[in-house]
Amino acid sequence: MFFVVEIKDVIYVKPHLHGKDRLESAVHILNRKYANKVLCGIGLCISLFDITKITDLSISDKDGSACSEVRFRCAAFRPFQGEILIGKVKRCTQEGIQISLGFFDDITAPSALLPHPSQFDQEEQTWVWAYKADENDESHNLYFDIGEEIRFAVVQDHFTDISPQAAVTAKVEPNDADDTASAKKSPYTITASVSEPGLGLLSWWQS
Repeated sequence: MFFVVEIKDVIYVKPHLHGKDRLESAVHILNRKYANKVLCGIGLCISLFDITKITDLSISDKDGSACSEVRFRCAAFRPFQGEILIGKVKRCTQEGIQISLGFFDDITAPSALLPHPSQFDQEEQTWVWAYKADENDESHNLYFDIGEEIRFAVVQDHFTDISPQAAVTAKVEPNDADDTASAKKSPYTITASVSEPGLGLLSWWQS
């Protein structure tokens, strides 16, 4: 789920920071740029792990910024396919269930990957699994209550380029409400399943 990734980048230290420790300044700049940001094809960068090398390049003749090439490592999040995780039910819609890990919310268990048979309760605005221990037993309704801990399996993840360049390429019309809404996508999403035995709310299996 968590791993360390090595990255190379060029940073610019403004003149008012020249008197400070170079490593301290680099840590501040890199954390502002990368912490809690999605790196396409890599995952969610949690925070700077360490800096392995700093090489001075030049001083800008425009504003006096010191330009340095930095090699560093970041702690990142990207679970593997089939990994079992525990989160909390954040929201239920007719399309499925949104799950939160606290630091990451873009996890969805679509209706097709919920236990069978499940149905959406319009009044309660939640999903309900009609559970049967045996085919001849009566069914018992098990609710996906908001805020409850849920065990799920990672099915797949997906990266979306939401950079301004990508928006221009897609030619999104700002006056089109539907297009604008569809353009507000998360850069990194995870599809989850709770359809296998042992998955679902932890309270189901503890009682």
